[in-house]
Amino acid sequence: MLSRSSRTVSNRIAPLFGAAVIGVAAWTPAEADQATWGPWESLGGSLSNSSLPECRRQGGTIDCWALSPAVSPSPGNDLVWLRGDGETWAEWVNLGGALRAAPECVSRGGEIDCFGGAVAAQGFQLAHVAYDGRDWGNWEPLGGSVKQKPACLAGPGQEITCLALAFSTTLTANGVGLWYYRFDGQAWQSATLIAFPDGVTSSLRPMCTDTARGTQCFTVDKAAQLWTILRDKDGVWGNWEPLAPGIGIGETPHCLASGVKLDCFSKSKSGAETNGRLISASFNGRTWSQWLEVGDKTLQSQPYCNELGSGFDCYWTSPPAAGGELRRRQLDHSTWRPEENLGGAVKFRPECLATPGGQRIDCFAQGTDNTLHHRAFD
Repeated sequence: MLSRSSRTVSNRIAPLFGAAVIGVAAWTPAEADQATWGPWESLGGSLSNSSLPECRRQGGTIDCWALSPAVSPSPGNDLVWLRGDGETWAEWVNLGGALRAAPECVSRGGEIDCFGGAVAAQGFQLAHVAYDGRDWGNWEPLGGSVKQKPACLAGPGQEITCLALAFSTTLTANGVGLWYYRFDGQAWQSATLIAFPDGVTSSLRPMCTDTARGTQCFTVDKAAQLWTILRDKDGVWGNWEPLAPGIGIGETPHCLASGVKLDCFSKSKSGAETNGRLISASFNGRTWSQWLEVGDKTLQSQPYCNELGSGFDCYWTSPPAAGGELRRRQLDHSTWRPEENLGGAVKFRPECLATPGGQRIDCFAQGTDNTLHHRAFD
């Protein structure tokens, strides 16, 4: 078993904050703009640098996870957990773990499964811990050699799929493929390596989404070329396919599925630039559109987008030289609205959780003070 913090974890908090979300018609971006953003607040925590907080909304409950430096001489970072309803928050809970890579968590009803790359002493394996609705269990190793935050999806039924960037010999080596992990509802299958094509390596985490055709995953290689692979409905993985972008891709895209349709958002990469612009492309079930720049300002982080009414709602953080602030831009039908500056003192990729109709949006990002920062739109 993987090492944990020395204190016993017994957290029976699940029933709290279970208020129902009132169902009303979805708002368009224009209508939502008439509502109000509240002030920024720090939710505390002592986050590791580049922790990339992970947040999920289920009903009236919001759960967030991040990495916090472990108390010496423990190796790596501990996974810490915060639960609230957007207005009231419980205390941070330390779940241990000895992790080196940012967490990814999925919900299955009242159950939660969290994953993260373990430290060298644990062989850099993907580590897993589960919450049964009352208590957190023990950490378990799932094999592989994980370089970055994994991409995990829940469903159908009790199934869980995770993919994580694999490396060969050293942490400085580029990823040579993806480790594939699958829970069939009863047990975890042995980790399987899905190798990249010859000559292709990556240093960026994959991202995956479930579509009507199956599970579609994406990665970006060292030459800023986008690649995709599909697991069909029978569970069979196809071959890697390059997607001619028309523009260099600086981050693995965040893709939202609607049937067979995909709408993807990323940031561009041009030459030696480290901060690109917002770019977008779509897949209609047969062909991909060209990737186009849709923003005139630079992005430090990968964008986080939601489908909202008649369009899309995208968020990112600006480079430190531009203030290190949260930025937002919305696609209303086929028109991109002007960029908004939502302020703050934040860094890295944000996570902005919207209720189904967009009446409430809760944005989370790591602050420059290494606490979790939050701003809500209601």
